[in-house]
Amino acid sequence: MTKTIEGTGKKIRSVCLLCTNIIPKHITNDTTTLVHLLFTNEMGVKSKLLIKRELTEKKEVWGLFFTTNKKTLKAHNYIFNHMINTDGVACTIILIRMDMEGKRM
Repeated sequence: MTKTIEGTGKKIRSVCLLCTNIIPKHITNDTTTLVHLLFTNEMGVKSKLLIKRELTEKKEVWGLFFTTNKKTLKAHNYIFNHMINTDGVACTIILIRMDMEGKRM
């Protein structure tokens, strides 16, 4: 569409987004990702934390790598969902409503 309009000699601002690739720019890191990527032998054994692919001590694992007792992670009626979304530069903290904790979405 932009090429057609520019072909007539007129100039416009970008009407359509020009996406050149389909690679996602953000990744979600959860507790399992932290254990598999960042956990070292000095910190403990991975198999103790992963029982039937379910994590037993999420708060302790996140506490090893991040300061999770800050006010940023404690919003009114929301709690930290043990997940972050990042593009390598910025980081989004994922919170969940207290009444939705433990429920499937």
